[in-house]
Amino acid sequence: MINTSNYDNDESKVDNNNEDVTCQISDTSEESTLRILEGSAKIIVNTEDKDSLRSAGEEAWTSEAEKLVGGWANNATDKSKIHSKKASRNKFFHSFFGLPSILLPVAFATLTPLIDGIPSHAYIQVSSYIAIGILSGINTFYNFDKRASKHEYYASRYNELSNDVRYQLYKSRRFRVSSDEFLARIQAKLSALDEKEP
Repeated sequence: MINTSNYDNDESKVDNNNEDVTCQISDTSEESTLRILEGSAKIIVNTEDKDSLRSAGEEAWTSEAEKLVGGWANNATDKSKIHSKKASRNKFFHSFFGLPSILLPVAFATLTPLIDGIPSHAYIQVSSYIAIGILSGINTFYNFDKRASKHEYYASRYNELSNDVRYQLYKSRRFRVSSDEFLARIQAKLSALDEKEP
């Protein structure tokens, strides 16, 4: 059991992309009781059921909720960076295998008169056709261009989710959307992205 109280005027910082997002913590709840479930990932369960945590039917923000959603934001930022790197790598492979398969036929068509004068010109032509076929086949089979587009899309979505969280945490607690509503929305978005990401 973790007992947290008197967090007035404390500071909560979320380090994201080497930038600090700072917000003032003014937890008005008298006591917050938490239970941590151990497993492959730590799950925080709030066992507090006091009515003081609610105002007009909305759950107030607590330090625990901020830490939880801040962790999700950091996770989304990390995944955004990973997808950006994968997108760049797939773009490189698309250019590496795609451009030669386009340029080699043009080059050999231009050099055909010179190649015909070489005694082993038949072997050169056959080798070029084989190389072009292999490069085109690899690029078509692995579809690097489509993979790069998918990774760019998910990098953008994860970054958008992280920025949404950072924006909410930067605002004063009384100007944020309700804690339960925001946590449910972010969790749903993050779960959908995690389920469909390449």
